[in-house]
Amino acid sequence: MTEHGPLPTMPTLDPSHPAQDRLIAAVLAGDIASARTALADGADANTWRDYDECWDRTRMDGREPVLLCAARQGQVDLVTLLLQHGADPDARDSLSGRTALVAAA
Repeated sequence: MTEHGPLPTMPTLDPSHPAQDRLIAAVLAGDIASARTALADGADANTWRDYDECWDRTRMDGREPVLLCAARQGQVDLVTLLLQHGADPDARDSLSGRTALVAAA
């Protein structure tokens, strides 16, 4: 539970299914062709990326949906592709509570 409500159920990366990792890398690089391939290979559009933040010298582990990463980078084509593949537009960053819509604004 966060101040923004309960944490969503987050898919766990399956080491035997590298398409998830390829999707994360593609979104972070803004590479729509690679993202399309990863999705075609079975990656989940609701994949989450782990990250860490340091706030006031305290390290915090966070998770954010790849849709939020794409929106934050202004990658409209990637956002559209992820939404077409079922990405949840209401999924929130586990630390900030931001959604893709907030990041895109």
